[in-house]
Amino acid sequence: MARLALFVPILLLLVTVAPAKDPAARRTDRVKKILIIYATAGAGHKKAATAIKKAYDESYPGDAEAILIDALDYAPGRFKWMYLQFYLLAVNKFSRLWGLTYHATNNFYVNLMVAKMRRLNNWLNSKRLREYIINIKPDVI
Repeated sequence: MARLALFVPILLLLVTVAPAKDPAARRTDRVKKILIIYATAGAGHKKAATAIKKAYDESYPGDAEAILIDALDYAPGRFKWMYLQFYLLAVNKFSRLWGLTYHATNNFYVNLMVAKMRRLNNWLNSKRLREYIINIKPDVI
């Protein structure tokens, strides 16, 4: 169920931000910038992001520019290294604990307890990513 929950917003995003096929329905002739962000933690996130980019490139050539980036490329080097090492350790050595933690955060109350810590961690380690997003001014993320 949790994995389905991840893909439904992506599908809704594709439907809602897809450029209109009818030229009269378009508000502007400007190419929309669509920023697709993933984190290199295993190959699944990158493959999903690449598939979304491919869908945009094939479905709306010239109407939308899909930009694909790895968020960890914009994080401090030590954070990227620790993030990847922790992920690989958790998945390869403690997979049951990782699975339990993954599913537990789908619980509203558990998520409420870790949300502030996660938000602070993301804020501290995402300055370059925020600057990149501000500079390219995407229409959709």
